[in-house]
Amino acid sequence: MNVKPLMRVNQKPAKAGMATYTLRLPRNLLEQLHYVADYEGRSANMEIIQLIKRHIAEFEQNHGEIKIK
Repeated sequence: MNVKPLMRVNQKPAKAGMATYTLRLPRNLLEQLHYVADYEGRSANMEIIQLIKRHIAEFEQNHGEIKIK
């Protein structure tokens, strides 16, 4: 299975190794995300990162490690 490369990478990332990605989602979902992130003491961005990490870990547990070239 081929993994798609990132669509856009910031020319001058705020932190080394970080990429930017624009996410479009329904307003109510964004509001709910902010609510959960605030409850967990995280920014919305960090909450998304945690959710993605959790999802990838679950995927790899079921399907094996994802190897990026």
